[in-house]
Amino acid sequence: MNSTTYAKRTLYKPIDFFFRGVADASGKTKKIAFVDAFQVLNDRYLGRMSVCNYFYIAEGSVRINELNIIALEELVNYDLVMKENFLIPDVTYNLPISTRFLENDKDFDVLTSAIKDLGYKKSGLIISFFVSSLTKLDADGRARYNRLRKLGYKICATAFGEDYNSLDVFSDFTFDYLRCEAQYFGTDKNKKKVLAMLVSFCKANKIGFVMEGVDTPSQYSRYKREGVKYMTGRGVSKLSRWVTNEMLGQKAVSYTHLRAHETKANLV
Repeated sequence: MNSTTYAKRTLYKPIDFFFRGVADASGKTKKIAFVDAFQVLNDRYLGRMSVCNYFYIAEGSVRINELNIIALEELVNYDLVMKENFLIPDVTYNLPISTRFLENDKDFDVLTSAIKDLGYKKSGLIISFFVSSLTKLDADGRARYNRLRKLGYKICATAFGEDYNSLDVFSDFTFDYLRCEAQYFGTDKNKKKVLAMLVSFCKANKIGFVMEGVDTPSQYSRYKREGVKYMTGRGVSKLSRWVTNEMLGQKAVSYTHLRAHETKANLV
């Protein structure tokens, strides 16, 4: 019996999800480009914490892998329920995954098999890795990373800035998105130069630059002026347990429309 089967049988969920939209700020109006799926660990002994924080606490534990596979399974189920019952459109989810899956062939096969078997569309999943963990991979791990990219799923390098800011990551890895923290840049003149360089580099290399922690309208306006394409934070989207049409900036589904959808589904 695997962990997910056990969790469902005992009505104990090892993880919960919280969601926040990532806005495309390149247009005149905010448009949600994709949705961050935050994994929150429910642990009888450790309590509740971000699974991403658990990556560091128990880096040598296979439990990290198990939690990530559970997250992939539960996210598919969640999305299906929301589509069937609340008629949300197709959503691209950004999901943090441990680089432990890239450290050996067995774990790598577990990850790739899960993604394929669960039916994730290539346009429906962005796999996110911490840059500090990516750079610790050996040559074989980097080769597995490249094999993962060839499957067609988007890859995001996250937490670039305060904890890790070496430019080596750009020469050693190819990725689709780069995520930085707004707090790292602040208003320091030298940091503004770094930001301008990163924005230009990402634009030239077709990398989506994502600014996290944009908590105020003034921050949003500032980073928009400075060319940041994607932003997320309290000033962009509320943290929620539900991915709704309202979060996605879609027209609300009327009760009549919902009933018509249910009737059609029952006829089928």
